[in-house]
Amino acid sequence: MNDEEADSLIYQAESRFADMVMSGKKSQVIIFEGLMGETKLDSYQLASLAQIYMHDQSWDKAQALIDRAIEIDPANNQLKIVKAQITFQKVKQFQYPDNRLKTRDLALSLDLYEDALNADEFSIDAYRGLARFHLFKAAQSKGAEAERLKRIAIKKCTNALELNPKSWSLQLELAKIYLSSLPDSQLELMKNPGDKLESAIKVLSNSLVLKPDSIEANYEMSQLQYLIGNIDLAYKHSKQLEELC
Repeated sequence: MNDEEADSLIYQAESRFADMVMSGKKSQVIIFEGLMGETKLDSYQLASLAQIYMHDQSWDKAQALIDRAIEIDPANNQLKIVKAQITFQKVKQFQYPDNRLKTRDLALSLDLYEDALNADEFSIDAYRGLARFHLFKAAQSKGAEAERLKRIAIKKCTNALELNPKSWSLQLELAKIYLSSLPDSQLELMKNPGDKLESAIKVLSNSLVLKPDSIEANYEMSQLQYLIGNIDLAYKHSKQLEELC
């Protein structure tokens, strides 16, 4: 399996987990829990179950399972990344009773991603995670600090793309970082388009070349083209979106 195929499988798995949770289907959870009662799961199976619970926002179960997986295989760098993902998603979605706990978990997710990257400088998932982390932090910040954090996010995502330039999902993630820096108003954007507009169009186009049937990329492109007044292109991607949906 090459990097592009692996990247596609990871993205599909994330989507299927989300679909399973949104549709209320718990079959995979039931199967895994049944196995846990009858046999000992390996670290990969525990991590998979932890991710399912993460998408179900069952944070205590997800964290307990990934901790158990790491106990079984402490040298496995990917397990640390899964723990970072779970911790980071909890920060984004959980209503903490004490904001200090949220700050603690946010710092933990950063430490885990950085530790994973230090252990493997070629870890695409660690770079991707750090890009998402800094984009999230940028959204909580203002002015120069927000722009500084977005530059870090761009750098981390670019690092990941250098390792796997044919990843359509990484191209899409990079485009979202650029898009987050654009003004919402068409008038403001036309007055000062800047290089981020050109970069956003470029990487979105790259993503669609690699995966023309990407619903998310077509949606982002239709919105962007409408914002800058390219009605024909906006309509083209909107029609593509209708066919895909």
